[in-house]
Amino acid sequence: MKNPIEKSKFTIGLILLIQSLSFLVVSIAQFKKRKSLAGAFLALSAIEGILGTILVVKSASVENDRLTVLDSLCDDYMEFEGLDKEFDVPVTEEVDEEEFPF
Repeated sequence: MKNPIEKSKFTIGLILLIQSLSFLVVSIAQFKKRKSLAGAFLALSAIEGILGTILVVKSASVENDRLTVLDSLCDDYMEFEGLDKEFDVPVTEEVDEEEFPF
């Protein structure tokens, strides 16, 4: 069982990327007024952007690995031979064969 941090890496990364964009906008807005705050916001934007990208890429690679394993299992264990053959419909007094339009 995965711990809660492993499950939420993608969400945390996405939140950090969105917050990074908002700090970038604040940094641009504050650039003419107070240069010291603009630099701090720009630094926070860069750090959060890098961390958010790392988390999103890591979670995407884990999900890709999981899907690759599932695809290989589906190829190995799910044989679709014989699905095109006709089969008999069980018929009773209440159920008629005409109810099943194949």
